[in-house]
Amino acid sequence: MQVGLKSTSRCLFVVVGMLTAEEAIGFIFPSLVRTGIGMTHVPFRGAAPLVQELMAGRIDISNSTLPSVLGQIQSGDIRAIAIASPQRNPSLPDVPTLREQGITNADAESWAAFFAPAPTPQPVLERLSREIIAALEKPSVAEAIRKTGFSLKVRDPAALRPYHAEEMRTWAEIIRIAGVKQEG
Repeated sequence: MQVGLKSTSRCLFVVVGMLTAEEAIGFIFPSLVRTGIGMTHVPFRGAAPLVQELMAGRIDISNSTLPSVLGQIQSGDIRAIAIASPQRNPSLPDVPTLREQGITNADAESWAAFFAPAPTPQPVLERLSREIIAALEKPSVAEAIRKTGFSLKVRDPAALRPYHAEEMRTWAEIIRIAGVKQEG
């Protein structure tokens, strides 16, 4: 999350898109409401315009994936106040997590996985998995990914399945609580 709060009692909370992971995490910040700061939600069409507006001081607070803003944080153009993952990010070791700041219900990590069509033969899936894991475990590849701000957690298919299922349950509950309705 990046912040540049003005001395007002109301601020613009900006997110990318409609119900992206960034927006959904906004729904699990009830503790922000308890601070007395009124939040006006403003959806944006992409991280680049969001960062431009944040740097220009036209918005007050935002959350984004770290790779979208790491350069601006490192250059001092915006200030990071919290990391939403359960542990600090090695790219910004001095930025505390939300948990460390007392917000215990807002863990949210960006993650990516490789998927294949359901009828893909098991031997093909196993080979793809082995090759992808081998590539991600190469020190040069892992370091390149970490330099962007991502944390690298390599999971094989057996480890991914329960993690993916838990993520689906978590975000379905957030969407239900927030009362989000599908558009169109």
